[in-house]
Amino acid sequence: YCQPVLFNSLRPDPVQNLISVDIMVEVTCMITDRGDGLWLGTHGGLICFILLSELACNHDERHIVEIISGHVGPINSIDCKYNKVVSVDDSACIKIWDCITHICQVTVQMDLLSIKAVRIVDSSNIWILSGNGELWSYNFLTCAEPEIVTNLKNNESILNHYSMDIMDNHCIAVSKRLTHWFCDYPYTL
Repeated sequence: YCQPVLFNSLRPDPVQNLISVDIMVEVTCMITDRGDGLWLGTHGGLICFILLSELACNHDERHIVEIISGHVGPINSIDCKYNKVVSVDDSACIKIWDCITHICQVTVQMDLLSIKAVRIVDSSNIWILSGNGELWSYNFLTCAEPEIVTNLKNNESILNHYSMDIMDNHCIAVSKRLTHWFCDYPYTL
């Protein structure tokens, strides 16, 4: 039994009645902004925002904000912390949004085939997992060039599954193998 994150966001008690939530876009990823909103990444490259309180409303009563995102590929990952939302897509484009204004503050086009996962590490840094298993760090306040943490040669995923999560100063990344990284510089395995 696996309880989806969305239901924990709506009500942390066990779900007793499931309500169908019809959203007219193909959602590829989602995150709550720790406030009252749900951010959705779509297959068409759009970023959408909806108030959590409106999820149970009828479709015609719901106000979904479609944000013109500038992503050209499907959104693969989205994360939210420190009043920022970061989204990445298959074309290796990174966008960092303000949670309150819904305005994109930073856009970075990386020279990669694709980006599969992104996580906010702290108030100025994100970590990026590329499609070939490379792990990158990017400081979005200084806008310096992204810095490679590890270049895992021949690390193509057998299962075509990529995942990454950050907890305190630790990063767990999965592509072909599981790796655990310490997020503070110098980065250590």
